[in-house]
Amino acid sequence: DIWSLGCILYEMITFNHAFDSNTMKGLVVKILKSNPPPLPPQFSPQINSLVLWMLTKDPAKRPSITKVLELPFLKERMNRLLSYTLPEKSPSQSMVHKVPPPLSANSVSKSVDRERMSKLDSEERKTADKLDRINVRLSMEK
Repeated sequence: DIWSLGCILYEMITFNHAFDSNTMKGLVVKILKSNPPPLPPQFSPQINSLVLWMLTKDPAKRPSITKVLELPFLKERMNRLLSYTLPEKSPSQSMVHKVPPPLSANSVSKSVDRERMSKLDSEERKTADKLDRINVRLSMEK
């Protein structure tokens, strides 16, 4: 659900829980009565607004995944990322294409060359660095 996705996004950005407590009762009270701490200032107002929207208490006021994916700043970043990772199709190729296998974060990061990485803005580089740190942590937990 979108609220859970908002919690995950918050944790990916801050490396902290959006709501934290030493007891289950305290956690429930924080979730119901408080807002998460603000995101660090280096993150854009758009991402900050998105996280807060996803963590809205009233489920009817939260965005759908379609609305999230249609946000202009996310569409632009997804298109830019895909342009770095997916091969361009020549006009001579047929309209029916095989779907490439899913890319792991490791294979995506290895496929992006240094020239393309230099074109990423600072926020995108920070996100890529965070994904690399998460991959390292996950590989050490296995």
